[in-house]
Amino acid sequence: MVNHPLSTLLLLPVFGIIIILFINKEKPLIVRTIAAIIVGLQIWITIQLLIAFDRSTYTLQFVDHFSWINAFSIDYILGIDGINLPFIALATLILFITILISWKQDDNPKTFFTLILLFDLGIIGLFLAFDLFLFISFLGVLLSTTFFLISLFTPETDIRPALHFGFYAIISFCFILIGTLIISSKTDPSTFNIIHLFQNPDLPENHQTTGFFMFLIGFLFITPVVPFHAWFVNSVNKTSLPVKVLLTALFSKIGLFGILRLVMPIFPIPSQQFIMILGLIAVISILYFSICAFSYTSFGSIITYYTGFQIGIALLGISSIYALRTNMTTIAVTGVNGAIAQLISSGLALPLLLLLPNVLQMRNNNKRNSSDQQRWIFSFIIALILLTAAGVPGFFTFFAQLLCFLGAFQILATRILVFISLIGVIIIAITFFKIIQNILLKNSDLDIAFYNFQSGNTMLIVISLLIIIIFLGINPNPFIGIINQSVHHLIDIVNSI
Repeated sequence: MVNHPLSTLLLLPVFGIIIILFINKEKPLIVRTIAAIIVGLQIWITIQLLIAFDRSTYTLQFVDHFSWINAFSIDYILGIDGINLPFIALATLILFITILISWKQDDNPKTFFTLILLFDLGIIGLFLAFDLFLFISFLGVLLSTTFFLISLFTPETDIRPALHFGFYAIISFCFILIGTLIISSKTDPSTFNIIHLFQNPDLPENHQTTGFFMFLIGFLFITPVVPFHAWFVNSVNKTSLPVKVLLTALFSKIGLFGILRLVMPIFPIPSQQFIMILGLIAVISILYFSICAFSYTSFGSIITYYTGFQIGIALLGISSIYALRTNMTTIAVTGVNGAIAQLISSGLALPLLLLLPNVLQMRNNNKRNSSDQQRWIFSFIIALILLTAAGVPGFFTFFAQLLCFLGAFQILATRILVFISLIGVIIIAITFFKIIQNILLKNSDLDIAFYNFQSGNTMLIVISLLIIIIFLGINPNPFIGIINQSVHHLIDIVNSI
């Protein structure tokens, strides 16, 4: 493995951006090839991290820690644990998929792939950062890059999606920045080191509560949950396919990642006191998004609302932290394990759904020239994609949802939320079984917009994602082995009050 693998993960997109800036815009093939090589190298490093990761401990691994701005106690701290490693793996995979489906990008490819690498830098840095100043710096890069992606690569001339997102992004960043200033000024000595903040029991309770709500509101503003979902629905429905993939599979996860990484361990007292707020938001989101998905005939809108439904399930898993009020740590661990699994599984499933129209188009185009066996293979793959989304047993999506419900079900207060949420699960399952029926019977009820792009990589992407989802659905032990120790440690921190 390379020396300082985490810093290398961050330097690679910077290096790629510098090279692309000096390439003539009339040579798009070189630009996209450089972007693919950069992200491919990140995937290789991530695989090495997965292999070398010590699953028996919760301590940070492969740490890069250097003094940065000594006058303000700001350090450059990167680290890997069981919570952020799956998100790093998901991010590198989705970024590579985004580049593959953008291979025929004709609309200003130099700008597009530069922004993709900037998005890469922002989201990987956000997942790796263990200094609050570094965290919010990468968050700023990510939010601004996402704004430009939506602005410049939305096919229509409507500027409202970008402005809508920008409004929510600014509010989110301001809340998180204010929360950072509150806790850094009240720690003794003043620090931005996230690990030190985890171990700071002297933060006054009123400042804990204020900081908790500042961070919580900030992260919820960029999370597709009710009532903060308007920007997401508007942006995803109108933007281009590659940006849809980034928004649904990656960007939608950073709010809950921030809650797990910062909000819960830094503010343990209010996290236990106000956790039912997240439970209520979860159940409202599950019901709302499932009903919306069932009501729409546009497949694109169904995917958008399905994304919010998946985030609601993960939030329900996080609400199992309520069990710590009675010291039932095992239940809380189960729910948080489920929440992380839910975020990762939905990140794998959503690109499949977004690529489904292209698979259908390929099947229709080849229908006359293909054999019965080839047509059957296409139909089988389409059915697998939709069954994955429906949460059928045998897929990773089912296992993740099961853990979330299992954690929340064992506490009386959240058990009621589970019963209500199951209504949404049933509605979503009916929605996707109805889609299967429409596709097989060739009903005209379903409106599927075919994307105007051709990619020979589509089937490779789809089959690869299905293999990962089915493998982890049948044998989730490798995934649970990575996250379990770190989740136990997170629960111990929140419970140490």
